[in-house]
Amino acid sequence: MFAAVFGVLVFRNRFLFTTPLYELGDSGANSIIIGQAKHFGLLVGNYSRQGFSHPGPAYFYLQAAGEAGFHDLLGLVPTPWNGQLLAIYAMNAALLTVIAFIMASHFRAGWAILLLAGLIAWHPGILTDAWMPFVYVLSFLLLLVASASVAAGRAEHLWAVALSGGLLIHGHVVFLLFVPVVAGCALAWLRYRHGFDRRAWAIAAGVFAVFLIPLALNTFLHWPGEFGKYFGYGSSDSAGSHSVTSSLGYVLWYWWPFATPVIAGVFVVTAIAVATAFVREPFVRAGLCLCGLVTLLLAFYAYAGIDDLSHPYMGYFYWSVPIFMLAAPLAWLAERLPAPRYHAPLLATVLVLALVPGVRSGVGDNYPSVPQTLHALKTHAAGHPLVIEIADPYIGPEVTGLLYWAHRDGFRACLRDPKWRFIATADFICTPTEVAEGVVISRWEAAKDSLPRPGEIARTGTSAFVAAPAKGNT
Repeated sequence: MFAAVFGVLVFRNRFLFTTPLYELGDSGANSIIIGQAKHFGLLVGNYSRQGFSHPGPAYFYLQAAGEAGFHDLLGLVPTPWNGQLLAIYAMNAALLTVIAFIMASHFRAGWAILLLAGLIAWHPGILTDAWMPFVYVLSFLLLLVASASVAAGRAEHLWAVALSGGLLIHGHVVFLLFVPVVAGCALAWLRYRHGFDRRAWAIAAGVFAVFLIPLALNTFLHWPGEFGKYFGYGSSDSAGSHSVTSSLGYVLWYWWPFATPVIAGVFVVTAIAVATAFVREPFVRAGLCLCGLVTLLLAFYAYAGIDDLSHPYMGYFYWSVPIFMLAAPLAWLAERLPAPRYHAPLLATVLVLALVPGVRSGVGDNYPSVPQTLHALKTHAAGHPLVIEIADPYIGPEVTGLLYWAHRDGFRACLRDPKWRFIATADFICTPTEVAEGVVISRWEAAKDSLPRPGEIARTGTSAFVAAPAKGNT
């Protein structure tokens, strides 16, 4: 299954081997820390717009391996981001394979694979998109599937709970709430009903310990690390509460974006109640209970933790709940049908992934104008450090990626104001010497197709770079 999924993803996105992609936006910001991971110096995750970094670097070490292997070592792709994307495909193919493996231990493998393929096609971006909210979905689906299996008595799948939980905790601070609650319930039920398998618990502890190492190191070396910032945000006005109605509406959006919250809510509650009452398979019952628990946790998170409910990406990982709640009961019902040959579902998986339009990556963070912009900025700097001032309150999506592309191109560009350290890292904040000796330019917000500003050097996306300090522009 891994070969089938990864092979189709690579084939559908074969343009990665010939088309140079220049990442800016969030992908550009992530490339800065992926560069640190390539030198084994990264101990935290991606930046948050709340001014801190998420807990861990696991996903970025995987992308660093893709960049180092596919681009630097083998030269199979023309630009680094292409290699990072291939690593995302490999990781998602591996996660989907483990999910299918666990489900196939409870149902006929063929039906489990076929159902997963069809449901994943509902949101194909979770297989191909490198934006972190999409990356979390399969990890969370694995957490649900593995936890349900463990709660049903399969201690041999504890390692998968540790793997998915470790990945998620590294990915986003909110999983410090979700993972302990979901996994903790499954582990407690396993211990209570099925005893203690020392070997399975030891393996799981070893897997999870690998994910704890960078968190412990960062906390020890930079006490209190990022955790002090998390507690500060949780007690601040930024995490203000919303109404119960709006919080429930936020959760139910993931079930059917075009339905009213009332219709979606009735459907969800009815589906959980009916399935739990009539399905006797322990794996399905445990999974449905966990899905209900995750639903309540997301509603609480929307109520107390999300600053702006107009941003649905904060809960994309919850798509794993509808996928599980449809796949698991259907796989249980399909047990009454003739068993398909193993190769037939795999062929169906290949056909689904080969035909669904969204399986081809959209690469929305690609900015083809980057080489021209870099050339103009490098020429203007004339061998001096390029000191960038942010003229508007917002830094814009392009600047951080350009900083790292300048580094790749062999010239120094940095930000003057240290307040942007949380997104650009300390590596791209100017030193006093660079400020004194460098060429100062300003970044301004630029509307699409607007006329050039006086002194404009170059423009990429919404960022116009002007040959003067910000204070000297009007």
